[in-house]
Amino acid sequence: SHMPLFNSFHPLFILFFILMGWLNLQSQDAINTDADPTEILNRWSGEWTTTSVFKKSLWFPKRLKTEGTATTQLIMHNTYQQTLSSTENEQTIELTRFDDSAGKFKKWVFEEDGTTSTWLGRWDEASSTMTWTYVDYTGSGLYGRMIEKFKDNNSLQISIVLENSDGQKLLNVVIAQIKVL
Repeated sequence: SHMPLFNSFHPLFILFFILMGWLNLQSQDAINTDADPTEILNRWSGEWTTTSVFKKSLWFPKRLKTEGTATTQLIMHNTYQQTLSSTENEQTIELTRFDDSAGKFKKWVFEEDGTTSTWLGRWDEASSTMTWTYVDYTGSGLYGRMIEKFKDNNSLQISIVLENSDGQKLLNVVIAQIKVL
């Protein structure tokens, strides 16, 4: 008699699900489980002044310095962190949350000109640093890294680098944020 295909692969399916469960546990172990994601996001809450220095890059042929403000708060029963930023030139909205299933923070950035970006982040409690990686949904080869480091509770240093598939810097900006409220 002939065994159905599913039965002949049954041990492989079991092995697959055991492996996926183990990998899921490993990714959860990689997160600092001591820190509550809401408490982590709450570190950004408040009103901030921002000083951004756009270093020379493909998108910014000349160095540019801008001043602005950012207001961050937890919204929707602390599910999301919302940041409203503005400078002389533009307004930006950011939404950030912890994604339990991915074991990472997710950030969506909406620019006034209609451009958007998505980032995945990992928090390191020891260095008070959130490291974000750009999600390239278009497959264009863009690589981005954003590092947000708290110097103390009222001072944040942010660096953002975005490169094209040739490794050329499209964007290279350093932002100093000082909490004012």
